[in-house]
Amino acid sequence: MDLQLEHGAASTVADRLTRSIIPFVWMADTLSGGIPRSHPFVPLVLKPINGEQLVDALERAMASKNRVAAGKFYPVPPPQEVWPRVFPQL
Repeated sequence: MDLQLEHGAASTVADRLTRSIIPFVWMADTLSGGIPRSHPFVPLVLKPINGEQLVDALERAMASKNRVAAGKFYPVPPPQEVWPRVFPQL
């Protein structure tokens, strides 16, 4: 999420994402704007964005303690060999 959203909207949107346990990362041109105090541990990526840095930041956001503690995040498992028994048409 871009820290430079108009009228301080970044903090409001971040609050809603956090309540919904949706991971996000901050994006900014510089550090001068500052990360909102209510979300100090969200990873930050500086613009211009490097793809590798963005992926690393997203992985950190998805592995955060808050998401694991909430118990609502789980990765989708890969297809299993048992699926054809449940769905024979596959």
